[in-house]
Amino acid sequence: MEVHHPHHAPHRKKWMEYLFEFFMLFLAVTLGFFVENQREHYIEHRREEKFIRSLVRDLEMDTASLQASILFTGKVAGYFDSLVYLMEKGNARETNELYFYARHLNRTSHFAYHDGTIMQLKNAGNLRLIRNENVKDSILVYDINIIKPLMHQQETEEYSGRTVLHGWAGKIFNGFVWNTLTDPLGSIKRPTDNPPLLSRDTALVNDFILHLVALKTSHRLGNNSRKKAMEYAGRLISLLKQAYELE
Repeated sequence: MEVHHPHHAPHRKKWMEYLFEFFMLFLAVTLGFFVENQREHYIEHRREEKFIRSLVRDLEMDTASLQASILFTGKVAGYFDSLVYLMEKGNARETNELYFYARHLNRTSHFAYHDGTIMQLKNAGNLRLIRNENVKDSILVYDINIIKPLMHQQETEEYSGRTVLHGWAGKIFNGFVWNTLTDPLGSIKRPTDNPPLLSRDTALVNDFILHLVALKTSHRLGNNSRKKAMEYAGRLISLLKQAYELE
């Protein structure tokens, strides 16, 4: 006798089950995306803070360099005032001072720009990490509107100094005496025997003084730019520390 086994129809999922499975899959993908996105934001925020801390260190080194340059350049500009005054007097018994002051014509203490962090921010596309627009704008103003003109001004100072030194100083001051005015460490010392000048020709001295005054003016304009840069750097440091709650 043939036996018939009951046939069970396959289970069909209800639409609620399909909806639940879709929801769970969607939730898993969404959470994964959210976690990864948060991780990327965390990494970028850490990189942003690292750049800011590095920038603060650069700015602090900038202010130290600016301060040293301001002090030295101001002193040298004062020497040039004294040189003009003594050249006008024409006293042959004061050439010790003339040689001493003139020997500073080729001495500079220019501001050194510590731009390592700013270059990384600009050249590698990392500027996008700076979320605070005020901070970002202030960094760019410092680099483009404050420092770049100062660097150009320093190039002008250096060129003016070379012009006076090579164009006129060698026609008035004795090169052999000039060679004795530095010690082994490079510090400038005064001669002690009032060595004579090579020339006191009125027209030559007048040309020398005109170029010397231009150099002195260039130094003082440069110091105005350095003081402006130092003030801006100080404000930028304060802004960065406040915006990122740095100590």
